[in-house]
Amino acid sequence: MSKCKLLTVVLSFLALFCINIKAYAITENQYLVINKLINEENIDKAFSELKNLQKKENKLSSRGHILIGKIYLALEQPAKAYSFFEKATFTSVLNHDLAYAGMSMSAIKLGNLSDAKKYANKALNENPDLVEAKLALGLIFTDYGEIKKAEKYFKKAILTSRNSLMSVRAYASSKMREGQHKEAKDIITNALLEQKSDAPTTDLL
Repeated sequence: MSKCKLLTVVLSFLALFCINIKAYAITENQYLVINKLINEENIDKAFSELKNLQKKENKLSSRGHILIGKIYLALEQPAKAYSFFEKATFTSVLNHDLAYAGMSMSAIKLGNLSDAKKYANKALNENPDLVEAKLALGLIFTDYGEIKKAEKYFKKAILTSRNSLMSVRAYASSKMREGQHKEAKDIITNALLEQKSDAPTTDLL
């Protein structure tokens, strides 16, 4: 499914929640399964899984808002993504770390680095081990031209995430933006000695 067509389907799905009655609590395991699909850029399946979870309910939970936000980020719709991450902070006292990290990533794509840094730090204050917040700071400091600080956060994210390919791709992509393509390739190939490749990592390589 094309990104444009998928975006239309997502908007239609969200229309189901205009008459909010009660929230469905997505379990941590269900969240992790869908989040993994999004990280692997398997957006069609991620959306399908989320739709199945919510089909009998009329309101998105905080995790549901965060997952929709991540889907919008993957579809290059950062303004819409930001609104769903923000709503997650009002829906529950839980998951604020994930919501703030999502707001940071959205702000980066919108070119608002000062807000992005603020939200990334708020996410780390909530959860010092949050990988998404560390990746956000890596991207922010890359854009600032503070490469040593950026590398520190990218390496922390890779270590904390146990060499997740999402973290590896973010680090490699930052090197590509600096024109260091060989180093970017080495980062990916070294990671693939321990991890089985996925489609977006193969494409980047």
